[in-house]
Amino acid sequence: MMTNSFELVPSANAQRSRFTLARRRFSGLLVLICLSGLLAAAGNLVTPGVAGATNAWSSPTSINGGNPLYAASCPGTTFCVATTAGIPAELTYNGSSWSGGAAIFGGLYGVSCPSSSFCFAGGTAGQSTVYDGSSWSSDTTVDSSGGDIFGVSCLNSSFCIAVDSSGNALKYDGTSWSAPTSVYGGNALNAVSCVSSSFCVAIGASNNAITYNGSSWTSTPGIVAFSASGVSCATTSFCVAVGVGGQASIFNGTLWTDTQVDLGHNLLGVSCPATTFCVAVDDGGNALTYNGSSWSASLIDIGHALNGVSCANSNFCVAVDAVGNALTYAPVPPCTFSITTPSPLPSATHGVPYSTALTGCGGTAPYKFAKQGKLPKGLKLSHGGVISGTAKKAGSYSFTVKLTDRAKPKHVVTKTFSITVN
Repeated sequence: MMTNSFELVPSANAQRSRFTLARRRFSGLLVLICLSGLLAAAGNLVTPGVAGATNAWSSPTSINGGNPLYAASCPGTTFCVATTAGIPAELTYNGSSWSGGAAIFGGLYGVSCPSSSFCFAGGTAGQSTVYDGSSWSSDTTVDSSGGDIFGVSCLNSSFCIAVDSSGNALKYDGTSWSAPTSVYGGNALNAVSCVSSSFCVAIGASNNAITYNGSSWTSTPGIVAFSASGVSCATTSFCVAVGVGGQASIFNGTLWTDTQVDLGHNLLGVSCPATTFCVAVDDGGNALTYNGSSWSASLIDIGHALNGVSCANSNFCVAVDAVGNALTYAPVPPCTFSITTPSPLPSATHGVPYSTALTGCGGTAPYKFAKQGKLPKGLKLSHGGVISGTAKKAGSYSFTVKLTDRAKPKHVVTKTFSITVN
């Protein structure tokens, strides 16, 4: 990884325009072309993976008819919301599939769901909608400045912070929204993350982060030396901001430290459910994972910009892209060495040919199965784990199976099975 603090974009207006192209209009290639002269000579730090295979990400699934998806929020593994420019402007995930919501206005950018019974989403010209666990409200203008609501973070149904394209912040108290307050010198604020009602961080186009203490915003110690598009805080002493030029900045409670982790791409979003797990996504279809000390990358969405990501925990994330696809991250945890076939085994019938297979997990294949004790007369167990034959006599039986692998030294495990012969 390379430390970098140089300015890639010359002015606040240019930064806002770049963010609008890269994240709101999702022309990631335009941004990359603009940066290519500066970055091409340095090579590319991203190591592509194989989508949907070894890196635990699913293949892209179209959920929005090719229209861009802007952001996602997942409070759990069975409830997520994604926002879009179309109508309906929000789509909901139930743990297995996505469905469209209410036919409200198009152009929702930011969304935050602290639970499956409350979400707030905001977008074009300060409009918003609220989900109460069963339906979405009709659109309401909450930002009287007319700015686009780019980011929102809700702790619960009584506290949200939203930020807009004009550098304003707004607070929700469970009943109403405050008037927009200018906190960023008129420059676009692109994202916000709150871990308590007295600690939020917002980032944007003017190369610094600002922090909310429960009553006011300050830019100290928020020095992020690049135009940022996403931020996520796991605690008051751990936040990650990402943005232009593939840079990521980590806040330790006192200072921000900038590091270039994704050379050749712009990072568009980040989600950190824990201090030892973050996922950032970029305009090249890559997902970068932080493990508490370093970043690794996987190419999960070839040819498409990933515009947003939300992780409920270290075992479940959803990313959304510029052409209406959603991808889920759900790694299968490694299993301990064991016989995984449940007991009792499927029943047999005497005089009728029978076959069932035992399975193992963990260790080093190939496996070897062996019986300890007696199987029903007429049945036998192969070294490959297949019990087959024709049982000669009805009754209830139990026996033990030993499994060994090819590790050095070998792993050994046993399991007792029961079977009924009718």
